[in-house]
Amino acid sequence: MAELAACKAEYFPQLLTFGAEGLQQGCRLVEDREFGKSSLLRAAGTLVDFLVEYRRHTNIGTAVAANQIGIEQSLVAIAPPGDSFEAEAVLVACNLRLADTRGSHISAESCMSSKTEMVAVVRAHEIIAPYQTLDGQPAAFEEIGRAADRIQHEFAHTLGITCLQEAIPGSLRLLALDGDPLTQMTQVAEEYDRLYTPQLITPS
Repeated sequence: MAELAACKAEYFPQLLTFGAEGLQQGCRLVEDREFGKSSLLRAAGTLVDFLVEYRRHTNIGTAVAANQIGIEQSLVAIAPPGDSFEAEAVLVACNLRLADTRGSHISAESCMSSKTEMVAVVRAHEIIAPYQTLDGQPAAFEEIGRAADRIQHEFAHTLGITCLQEAIPGSLRLLALDGDPLTQMTQVAEEYDRLYTPQLITPS
């Protein structure tokens, strides 16, 4: 965790942390006149480059919302499954929203914008999340489980809401600075599953 914190400070000073005004404000919707224009494409490119570099330096992180790095438009960059990815494989969704949800489960979540915080959040188990492409065409995510969690997490960011604000009361855990982040996250996720999953009506 200490190495992760130092990496963020050295390589990603533009990354806003919990409590920053930009995170609280959320994002503004991309307007029809902006689609396909160079200004929107530059903003999307900046967001994608950030995600790729963050993954390369930290080995974690699969999605990021624009306001986490000070971009005002409602953009979310979503990486494909797998341990590594290139910029060309990252999808950018404009004006993401949730149209349909089913079921619920416990999601153990941290965030690029957190320091050492980790929380448990109740997320929809299945989602349909419409968005627009960079040229304004309609599209949608249809996701289940962890893939649905990250869409909901980033959508909340575009509204100015962080996982810390959505956390189940009492679930906040602070990860140790001298420990491996992935190992600690796995341990906390297992704790959350024991504590909170029995309280939910989970999908069959």
